[in-house]
Amino acid sequence: MRIAVFALLGICAWAQDAETITNWEAKLRDANTAWRSVDYNKAEALYLECLREAESGVIDTYSIAVVRNNLGVLNHQRGRYKEAERMYRAALPEYEQLAGLARVSHASILSNLAETLRMQGNLDEAERLHRKGLLLAEETDKAGSTLAISLQNFAVLLNQRGRYAESRKLSQRALSLHKQRNGNLAVRLPSVLNTLAEAERMLGLDDESAAHHEESLDLRLQSLPVDHPEVATGWLNLGSVRQFQRRYAEAEECYRQAITIREARLGNDHPTLAAAHINLGTLYAEQGDLVRSENEVRLAMSLLETAGLSQSVDYGKAMENLAALFQRHEKFAGAEKLYLQALAIREKAHGAGSPLVADMYNSMARFYEVIGRKTEAGRYQKRAENLFRSFR
Repeated sequence: MRIAVFALLGICAWAQDAETITNWEAKLRDANTAWRSVDYNKAEALYLECLREAESGVIDTYSIAVVRNNLGVLNHQRGRYKEAERMYRAALPEYEQLAGLARVSHASILSNLAETLRMQGNLDEAERLHRKGLLLAEETDKAGSTLAISLQNFAVLLNQRGRYAESRKLSQRALSLHKQRNGNLAVRLPSVLNTLAEAERMLGLDDESAAHHEESLDLRLQSLPVDHPEVATGWLNLGSVRQFQRRYAEAEECYRQAITIREARLGNDHPTLAAAHINLGTLYAEQGDLVRSENEVRLAMSLLETAGLSQSVDYGKAMENLAALFQRHEKFAGAEKLYLQALAIREKAHGAGSPLVADMYNSMARFYEVIGRKTEAGRYQKRAENLFRSFR
């Protein structure tokens, strides 16, 4: 599971009407408080009220950009990624005009926008923005929370792109920065630990990965309400650990906990529910329960389709899982169609030269070998070998 951290921004500009700006700032603070309490309906109403008042001409343009950034954060957390992207892009020109150390806010919104693009499968632009934001953070916030957040969010993207050693390095830097500032009480520590643990799992560092996922959930349970969406993330990641350990009953319980919390706090159509259903699908498949597995994968795909994420990396992953189930059911025509669609998503998201695409070529080669189509199997195997050779 990939976790990113967002930056709500405060204002540093003043309107000429002191009473107006005082009241407006109070309303913005109330909106931020509602967001942190996961009262998203109240937060949205207050942000939109702030935006309407700001656009009336009394409030300065930078403050309008601040509200748009914060609405972007809120929309992202509600799974409305297109609207989040629209808000960030509308706010960005004001942040681009900042000078000196104030550019740290520019770094924050670049990281926010990059994460929203990542969720939609636009990984190339997301990486460009992460690199730009990280350079700004290095210049303006050498030992601060903005740099740590930029490092971690970039690490999330690198995990998704299969660059686990790079991700681990950035995650360790972010972890060190957070601990230097706030010790084990750092509020963003659990998210960094999850990102680090995912990189370690993919690098074969199983004990370290499990320990970091468990530590992350413990920290969340100590500092947050038990029904907070961040706690759901902790349960989801612990479930993946238990599944890897083949402790299937515990893994299922963890996934169900995550689903229950997210449905209660975010709604039963929120796209982040898809990750838990995808994981449940693989869990049931490992136990040979192919019917329940297919039901979970189809539910995940439906959630992502409803959210407009049918070109996202997670949707491609769900398609691959469903293709594998079709293959086991000997529904070879359906499996082939799904594999090819999933391959197209990987190539678009990662580029045709990615090792993750090479892995998919290997999967395609094995599929065609199983169904006796030797020519196609050989073609995909050769593509995979050529790509892997280019990485050496």
